[in-house]
Amino acid sequence: MHQQEQHQQTSGGANADSELLHMDAGATAGDTSASTVDPYQKLNGAYSVDYSEATMSLATPADGVGAAAAMVHDVGSVTPDAIDGGVGSRLPTDSSDAVHEMHLALLYLLSNPDEFSRALTYSEAGGASIEDWNADFDDNATDASFQPGGPEMSVLPPPLPYAVFAEDAEVVLPQAHTANQLFGLERESGIELEAAAGIPALSQLFLRWLALMPEGDHLNIIDPPGLTVMRIAGGRYRCTAAHRVVWTWNSEFPPGLFGPPPQEGSTDSTPSSPMDELHMGDLVTMTIVDVFETDTDGRLLSYCPTFDNRAIRRTMKTAE
Repeated sequence: MHQQEQHQQTSGGANADSELLHMDAGATAGDTSASTVDPYQKLNGAYSVDYSEATMSLATPADGVGAAAAMVHDVGSVTPDAIDGGVGSRLPTDSSDAVHEMHLALLYLLSNPDEFSRALTYSEAGGASIEDWNADFDDNATDASFQPGGPEMSVLPPPLPYAVFAEDAEVVLPQAHTANQLFGLERESGIELEAAAGIPALSQLFLRWLALMPEGDHLNIIDPPGLTVMRIAGGRYRCTAAHRVVWTWNSEFPPGLFGPPPQEGSTDSTPSSPMDELHMGDLVTMTIVDVFETDTDGRLLSYCPTFDNRAIRRTMKTAE
């Protein structure tokens, strides 16, 4: 009797092992892609997260070893969003594409300061996104009712600053009120800066700074370096980029202001400084380095442009 029971247990264990082997063989034969899946593949190479941790969290002990083996073969179909409480659900979303779009939107804003003027009088702040703004802008541009003289000219897309900047965003810009101050006096004493927080306040500051470069065209990205994006704590991004602004020079300085005056009796007419070559009405260009930080959605949390107010040169319309 005892030997018979022992024989049944031994044969039962063997049958279970054979069923498990048969199941694995069937899965391998029926699904050739499953056999090539590495159960320890990474969710994100930058974070070096082990996929096996996520797989283990989905295995149910009640189903036994068969369920765990099935999970290994099914690991390719599991997405991070489907991992309830696993490591995938704790990874910040990749918004680097949104950051590139926000940088282009920022350069569009700098080239179209009217959007900042609209932001000063806009009363329905919040909820705007770059996608909504693009959609509304495209719809209004093709809708006859929004053309000049149309019956619904008061209906416009939300101001772009509410889609580009976070509500508590902070910017640091030059404090100068005139171009002669920024590009003249502060060449020697240094540029004085002023900070503003909140979209209405930063819009006022932007309007004052952009007025010193009237009708400036900022949509000239310098590539390389292009836009450099670095992810920091909390899924935010710290970014640097460079662009050129082109505008019409509206200042006139006396000769020799930016360099030693010419010697008496000298016949050398060469300007002592490149700034002496600039005259009112000339087309000029200057390089601006954009330094900003965004949230996880790509909206700017801070912005501080850096430029050299002595590095202005004349350019030609044909070159631009």
